[in-house]
Amino acid sequence: MIVVTGRTVDTDCRRVNSTQSVRIRNLEDETTRLLTENIELREQVIKLQASLDRREKARVVVESVEATKKKLEEKVAELDEIVRGLGQAITASPEGGYPIVLKVASDLRFRFVRSY
Repeated sequence: MIVVTGRTVDTDCRRVNSTQSVRIRNLEDETTRLLTENIELREQVIKLQASLDRREKARVVVESVEATKKKLEEKVAELDEIVRGLGQAITASPEGGYPIVLKVASDLRFRFVRSY
């Protein structure tokens, strides 16, 4: 019975060894899969961070453009008031008897022209 028991123990050891080898291979495969997934996720994080950075820069640019636009609109309104005021003051007959008309040149400098 010692021999039979020895063969049984040897067979049991081989079976356990085989089972553990399969388990080790499965764990190695799972480790490889998880490492690959980890790398893919890190790539996604890097891409998303870059996208977020670009959006933040774009937001800053848009805010700057909007602020500049507002200032420009204020200046245009100010110039419009000036031109209207000058138009009212100049279209009245001056002491010489001839009305003066204000014209705006293409380069935005004002020219005074006498109309006869």
